[in-house]
Amino acid sequence: MSKRIPFPFDQNIAEMIADGHRPILVTRMWYPVIEVEVVLRERSREEMSEVELAFLDVIKAGITRFEEMVSILAVRERFANQILSTLRDQGLIEVAGREAKISDLGLMSLAEGALIQDTQRAVIACGLTGELLPLGAHDVPRIRPGQALSRIPSWMRVYEPRDGVPHKLLSLDISRLRDQGGRDALANVGIPDEAVSIQRILGSQGMFVEAGLIVGAAERGAVWHADVWMNRGLRLRGIGRMDQFVPDAEIAIAEAARNTEDLMLNLSEKGLVLRASPQYAARRGLEAIIDGFTPREPLLLQGRSLLSRFGTSRQIPLPIWEFIGQKRGDSQKRDFLDGACLYLTITDKAMSEKAEALRIAWKAVDAYLAKPYKQRVGSSCKEVGDALSADGLSVEKTLEAAIYCGDSGLVKHLSEDERTA
Repeated sequence: MSKRIPFPFDQNIAEMIADGHRPILVTRMWYPVIEVEVVLRERSREEMSEVELAFLDVIKAGITRFEEMVSILAVRERFANQILSTLRDQGLIEVAGREAKISDLGLMSLAEGALIQDTQRAVIACGLTGELLPLGAHDVPRIRPGQALSRIPSWMRVYEPRDGVPHKLLSLDISRLRDQGGRDALANVGIPDEAVSIQRILGSQGMFVEAGLIVGAAERGAVWHADVWMNRGLRLRGIGRMDQFVPDAEIAIAEAARNTEDLMLNLSEKGLVLRASPQYAARRGLEAIIDGFTPREPLLLQGRSLLSRFGTSRQIPLPIWEFIGQKRGDSQKRDFLDGACLYLTITDKAMSEKAEALRIAWKAVDAYLAKPYKQRVGSSCKEVGDALSADGLSVEKTLEAAIYCGDSGLVKHLSEDERTA
């Protein structure tokens, strides 16, 4: 398997929680996209001449014979032949002998006052909804269905494309898309501002891309929310896909709940002392109380210690959806959680302080790295130190906690070398 794409799950989780949603499922998957060759009708940037429009106008009015056109428009036959040849080559009229007939392109060109032509373009559509995907989707590695058996591990979720998706593009209202988002909305999906409509589909090819998925349930009401990531900067809202995502989230939670004994044993082997078996709630995930934490090996998720995700009396728990430390080959089964979110709250006072310090430190690091490079003042360690001091915590104690948990990423940001950089 190729190197895993670093989806920004934690960034999305923070936004989802701030919006009042509780993440229930966080997982990697193979998502369907469709490469589509379309014929676009586009408006030329050059205006048509008044003479060309006049010829189209009289042909539309039913004056189709060559001699009649020459007479009414008062032009020479040689000049009329040149104009009609140009209009024919552009597909605006059809010529049979000494008569001409205006085409659909000709009618549209006459109405627009500019040349309308059919051009072939390649776009990428979502395999579930048919909506056009941003240009960034063109840069995401894709595999063909025939490669799926050898490239996609059996334990990963795979979503199949829905029937008839490419032909939904024929009903795309380009004018409405332009009115809602302007030229940028069109350019973002690979359609030029001059486009008038999608005329026809020339061909399509279903593909799969590796993607990240987060499904969250509203803290109040029955609302669900989902986001799909195809790379670090390409996020799709889950609208139009919830009928597949929500059941998967519910199934993952229910399946994890059926295996709580194995899960509890696995957690114990990793140094977590649970007060009782994790409790299950359909819209809250799995929840458990921890009375002690003595990790036998670094337990990391998204490159950060699991301890920073623990809830305390002062901070809410953050979801845990897999154990990176668990070794697993492509042929092995999914881990105990399978993307289902587990929320742990620790009662031990000393460990609670460590968890809070790690959370504050990582939040400060994120704030520092989110700034444009030229706006960063000093080092990340100074920003972390200021954040910890504001909460009555010390860099030294936090560094000890990071070392204790094997959180090498935070150790780097808290090290003396980093502070003096």
